[in-house]
Amino acid sequence: MERRTSRPAPPARGGSEAAGQSQAIGGRHDALFHRYLWRLNIGAGYQGKGYGRFAVEAVCQEAARRGKRRLTVCYHPYQHGPEGFYRRLGFRPTGEYHQDEVMAERILSPDRA
Repeated sequence: MERRTSRPAPPARGGSEAAGQSQAIGGRHDALFHRYLWRLNIGAGYQGKGYGRFAVEAVCQEAARRGKRRLTVCYHPYQHGPEGFYRRLGFRPTGEYHQDEVMAERILSPDRA
């Protein structure tokens, strides 16, 4: 299994501390997880400022550059959870579940990654 860890989100303007990090897994032959955004952590004080969007878009661009056609994520479907965030970024539920988590995917294309 290939594992790619993206760079930490950039420091806040004028600061030196990272806003968060993202990790993606790829290379699995499992059709469910073509390319999978495994972990996205953005510090509470940095949420809502574009760092999460920046990290997800960077992972999508890299997956598309590597010729992948979709990126998947999983999340728990609870109130105030990440579903709205992922929907705004183009992820749609697939109707599948993985360990009680909703699976969602974003179709990638070279033009839209």
